[in-house]
Amino acid sequence: MGAMQRRKGANWERAVVRWFRDAGHNAQRMAPLQAGTGSVDPDVMVTLKITTSTTKQHKLAVECKAGARIPWMKAMKQAQENTTDKAIPVVVAK
Repeated sequence: MGAMQRRKGANWERAVVRWFRDAGHNAQRMAPLQAGTGSVDPDVMVTLKITTSTTKQHKLAVECKAGARIPWMKAMKQAQENTTDKAIPVVVAK
């Protein structure tokens, strides 16, 4: 993967984090922790702030995909494999 594709992906991950934060949720980009290590962390980890009668937190393990042709099945498989802490796997694409 070339530098331009990495930059494009990183920018999209940052935009997804901003979107979740603007909606009032905790979101953190995990990619700085991956840094070419072959890590199995999701691109973005989100803790949803939902007010209900219980105090249970809901987490999303988000895989961010940017491109003209998104391989949906491969992306969803990657999201499932990278899910941690009983998080719900999600693919966000543009």
